[in-house]
Amino acid sequence: MTTQEEKYCSASIPVSKGKELPFHDLIHTQEVVEYVKNSSAEMNNAPRKTELPMLTAWFQNTGFLNSYSDYKEKSKNREIAFLNAVGMYYNSSVQICKCIDGTSWHQTLTTALAEILCNANIIDVNNSHFFYRNSLLNREREFFCDRHLTEEKCSVFNLEILVNFHFKSHYEKGYLEVRNQKNSEDVKTNFSV
Repeated sequence: MTTQEEKYCSASIPVSKGKELPFHDLIHTQEVVEYVKNSSAEMNNAPRKTELPMLTAWFQNTGFLNSYSDYKEKSKNREIAFLNAVGMYYNSSVQICKCIDGTSWHQTLTTALAEILCNANIIDVNNSHFFYRNSLLNREREFFCDRHLTEEKCSVFNLEILVNFHFKSHYEKGYLEVRNQKNSEDVKTNFSV
């Protein structure tokens, strides 16, 4: 099933919309999908436990194609409509919604499946290209939310989120907590925080 969803989302989500959507593009989506796959494999999750976060990883940001402010609701509706259209009715549309809700910065996680997708979404920001990805996210916020933050303020804001974020699985706690610490130290060093 993931192949159908991958084709649909790859055709729908632009590789980049330039200044309009520099962060939440197809590359970000593909990276989140890859992190879900790697994390699930590391956790030895059964395919049935991996399928829903994988499907939802493809759709989590499709709502940005319509609206920046309420994109999560639009993403949920797109995924549920797609699954119904291809004859794959999920009696777990509630789970889909919880997974997408779990991708918010505020970690409103209510299920283990939501944790997988949330971790993958945060990992993409918290990678070795933290400052570059951070600048893309900041540009996007400026364009859509009229939030003009300096590089320092944006990095400090995201640092606070990363410092308070705690990965759930052994996979994330190992390598990725180390990356979190490194990015935190880099922000402190670069901006004398």
